[in-house]
Amino acid sequence: MLVRDLASILRNEDGEWGDWLARISPDVMCGDSNICLSGLLNLPPSVAIPRFCDRITYLAGMYTNGRKYLDRLTQDITVQVWSEGPAKLVLRFVEFHEQMYARVVGETTQQNRAVS
Repeated sequence: MLVRDLASILRNEDGEWGDWLARISPDVMCGDSNICLSGLLNLPPSVAIPRFCDRITYLAGMYTNGRKYLDRLTQDITVQVWSEGPAKLVLRFVEFHEQMYARVVGETTQQNRAVS
């Protein structure tokens, strides 16, 4: 079978890459918006795959830097208000979404439904 575009590759590899494509596959299958895939799905693999990898690398770096900045800001909040309460609330919200988006689409647990 001749693969002509990135969308075909991602559809054909669904399930074979374990959780690596767990968050991407539904976007490809349903045509949902995904910042890493935008404008790449119909391009030839030789063009799309390097761009896709570059985007993931770039966005992972942005996320890492953003998370470090958030950690510093919550420390500043704690110092300014003399309480860990507000910072803990913010971090719980972020950690809830990190856990939710780290799971395979469709996999839900009670832990996903409420912030502890």
